[in-house]
Amino acid sequence: MKYIDLRELEIIVNREHPSWKNDVVEARKKVAKAILNARKEAVKERGKGKKIDLVQVSKKARNNSVSKQSHIWKGFKTIFEEYSASKCWTCESIENRSDNPVDHFRPKNNVEECSSHSGYWWLAFDWKNFRFSCTYCNSRRIFDNSEGGKHDHFPVFEPPGWKIKPHIDINERPLLIDPTEIDDVCDPLIMFSATGEALPVAKDIESDDYKRAEKSIYLYHLNHSDTSRARDVLRQQVDIKVKLVNTLIEQGLDLKSESIKELRTELVRMIRHRCKTSQFTSAAREYLTYYEKISWVSQLLRLSE
Repeated sequence: MKYIDLRELEIIVNREHPSWKNDVVEARKKVAKAILNARKEAVKERGKGKKIDLVQVSKKARNNSVSKQSHIWKGFKTIFEEYSASKCWTCESIENRSDNPVDHFRPKNNVEECSSHSGYWWLAFDWKNFRFSCTYCNSRRIFDNSEGGKHDHFPVFEPPGWKIKPHIDINERPLLIDPTEIDDVCDPLIMFSATGEALPVAKDIESDDYKRAEKSIYLYHLNHSDTSRARDVLRQQVDIKVKLVNTLIEQGLDLKSESIKELRTELVRMIRHRCKTSQFTSAAREYLTYYEKISWVSQLLRLSE
């Protein structure tokens, strides 16, 4: 998982999508109007003797209206996609078959882990709550050998629990790893085995780091069989290229020879996140670090930082 710098991204958003603030204002007006109209109708029905819960009426009207304003978050898709070189912010895959939705990190209408939570509706149009995600990480899916997908899940440590309303002063502690949080990414909580499996770095199963990694691996569906297999293939490719370079050097070729230069370039592409043709670059970098004691490999690792 690579760090997504929201401050850097904000500059791009304001340049490439200057109308977003006005769009959000209009969307919020439509939601407020929908709630007001729904409550007016409910009051009329109450006057006829019907038992109606105005809170539930407002919630339903708000959720329906928010969902109708999906153009707000969809409007950021191209910017987010270009910023991450078409890679999912969570698993770093390039999934051409996926519609790569823009996900709400904090769910807008519902929280699976908290039945009393109405969703983070106040963040529904906040672009800093949006994440560029592949379908496998975002949508709930169950297969024979794996299941996952974030959907409306948002687990947190209890206490303190969830922020139920915008004015409540609670410092939430999300269990899910967030690519926009520098501490979550710069000190990785997830590692990859030689067979491509995502695993917690922490060994203590009672530690917060272990729990966060385990929950993130599950809900982001990081060990979907195709994904793990792709990382396994990537590890094999790294091994082959490194060993081939070493063999050529042993045969007397200079490090700057065209054949070796091409292999080194291919390795850099595999570990460079901004490369549009490479996916799972964090895993590729981890596999290349197996050989970091080799001087020319350590140079490549520094080059791609």
